[in-house]
Amino acid sequence: MATRRVFVLWQHPLILMSLRGLLNHASIEWVGDSSTLDDLPRLFVEKTPDIILIEGEVDDNTQKALHLLAASKRNLRVIGLSLQGNDIQLYELEQETINQKEDLLNLILKE
Repeated sequence: MATRRVFVLWQHPLILMSLRGLLNHASIEWVGDSSTLDDLPRLFVEKTPDIILIEGEVDDNTQKALHLLAASKRNLRVIGLSLQGNDIQLYELEQETINQKEDLLNLILKE
């Protein structure tokens, strides 16, 4: 199984630390994190993630920025996590619900 390079964009430090522990998996490499969208283009180039996890729903500004990033790397996936109702929102507006840690790990690791 290929290693997935994950970058996390999350504002709240406690949740960020929890995600770091949750994503402690042999096939996941945590390549960085940020609490602001402003740093994302630079960090995207430096860290070259396969997956970007973002907090909450994707608003218009975030969607535009993520669209530009996704266009520059064909295999980039963006996953929005909402703490309300265990929702996962994939970029392109697919939506799933998670109930367990394994649900998120499976989503990140799927081919």
